[in-house]
Amino acid sequence: TISRYNEKEKKIERLKKYPVENFQLGRIYRLTTLLLRMLPGEHEYKTMGLAPYYNGPQKNEVKKIFEEMQVVDGTDFKFNKKIKNIYDHLEENLEQFRFDHIAAGLQAFTEDLLVDWISNSLNEFSGNSVVFSGGISMNIKANHKISQISNISKFFVSGGGADLSLAIGACYNEIENTQGMPLPLNNMYLGPPIIYNESNFENLPQKYKIYEFKNTDEILQRIFDGKIIATCLDRAEFGPRALGNRSILADPRKRENVEKINRKIKNRDFWMPFAPIILDEYQDEILVNPKKIECPYMTIGFDTIDGNEKIPAAVHRADYTVRPLILNQHHNSKIWELTNKFYKKTGIPALLNTSFNLHGEPIVNSIHDALSVFERSDLDTLWLDNHIIDKI
Repeated sequence: TISRYNEKEKKIERLKKYPVENFQLGRIYRLTTLLLRMLPGEHEYKTMGLAPYYNGPQKNEVKKIFEEMQVVDGTDFKFNKKIKNIYDHLEENLEQFRFDHIAAGLQAFTEDLLVDWISNSLNEFSGNSVVFSGGISMNIKANHKISQISNISKFFVSGGGADLSLAIGACYNEIENTQGMPLPLNNMYLGPPIIYNESNFENLPQKYKIYEFKNTDEILQRIFDGKIIATCLDRAEFGPRALGNRSILADPRKRENVEKINRKIKNRDFWMPFAPIILDEYQDEILVNPKKIECPYMTIGFDTIDGNEKIPAAVHRADYTVRPLILNQHHNSKIWELTNKFYKKTGIPALLNTSFNLHGEPIVNSIHDALSVFERSDLDTLWLDNHIIDKI
């Protein structure tokens, strides 16, 4: 859909909507992920992460096959009606291409299609600010390209653009219909707070040492000591990204931390990158972001300035881009303070950040989840609200 905000009426007006038979991009991406023998509806991010590893001529050959399936004409989408079964068509036409050729061609097709559509929409409906949501808005590499459209001055991508945020929309609709104007969301820390007491520690192994948390200097020193830190702080994040409260943190300067985290905890596919937390105030030292686009929910990719030298553990290994949490102090003061102290000591305004979970499991939510993952992994330290637990 395309909508426009009417400032005078303070309402969102629907300008255009597309019947599903004309717009099949999400289904094409999902079924290509299946063709690559990954889980559709779950592993599209792996297809996206694989794409930058190949940039040869076969990418354009694959891209042409996708372009014959789906096109954008002005602000209209058209799908090739001769294709009766998308998966069969993909299997037949892509069988001679290697897996990385397919991922690269699919991603290039996706990026160009979305850039053309949004560019054409801005021209037709006269605008320079874009808010993007929906399942396809989870493609941070495409969002990177969209953000570079010359006549976009402001670009914001929802922190929970896929179906998970439908519940929030339902609540807003009900409030608006019964009580008037709802309040805006200030952040995505919408989950339950971490609640625990001393009894939760009674059955911990003898090898664990428990301390009362005093200040972030204690966590900073452990990071400098090469420790991998899990956080379970305050309210949990809503959405697919760890935003500091249910995160695994480490020194982004040490490339070996990627292998350490994968070996000890995550067991991720070798081509998938981790991400950084980057301080908003000092982002110019690492990010190429001339429009100062906000990215508080890790939903947009960015080029870096010497990222492979400054934060090698937190960049994509093929193109040195990043998917950052650009952090303001008012969003998460504890993690901001820790990252700022790291910056004052190192000159690097960033920390390596990934979600606190084992591969294939949800991000931890409760104290029970946190202790379970801590015990079943080789994490070094668990930082709770009021305690620090070390393995010794």
